[in-house]
Amino acid sequence: MTRTSRTVALPSGVGSLAPFVDAGVFLDSEVQLAAVVQRLAVRCGHEASDLLILGVAVAARGPRFGHVRVDLDTIADLHLDDHDEPAEVPWPDPQDWRDALNAAPWAVATPHDAHLAPLRPLVFDGRNLYLQRYFIQEQRVGSDLLRRAGTEGLLGWSEQAIDTATKAQADADKAQADYDEGRKDLASVAQAAYR
Repeated sequence: MTRTSRTVALPSGVGSLAPFVDAGVFLDSEVQLAAVVQRLAVRCGHEASDLLILGVAVAARGPRFGHVRVDLDTIADLHLDDHDEPAEVPWPDPQDWRDALNAAPWAVATPHDAHLAPLRPLVFDGRNLYLQRYFIQEQRVGSDLLRRAGTEGLLGWSEQAIDTATKAQADADKAQADYDEGRKDLASVAQAAYR
């Protein structure tokens, strides 16, 4: 691991994020999520391009500032905190970035298949990039608002698709909770063995 001036650890495989970390664009949580996707790609025999890794980190950054989506056409105008000028980092050409995201269907879903298994970490509509979880939640809220207003179906998702996505997310949350509980149990056993 490499450490940057902001004390954000850069795991191997995500070194391309260093200029963004040094400029203050990403924090540890965004870098670590990108590293997880990169490791999963390697483990599953996929290629995780630097542009895909950057996309994961950018999508993970959005919710920190109250946004569920990131517009690739305007990301280069990103201002950091209270700075008057955009962040001076090597943002990729938006079309190259789109091409890289579209070339990774194992990691990037379209809005029409975001609810289908296997769930992928990103959803990309050709311009806007989302973390899958937030995309599903946004669709659910939108559908609920339309239903309450007496208008249905404008979001393009059937109720069955939304229910499937919600169930898949609940299953993923349960699996994570079970995994976390198993790690706690294992840690307790290990501590007891070394006492």
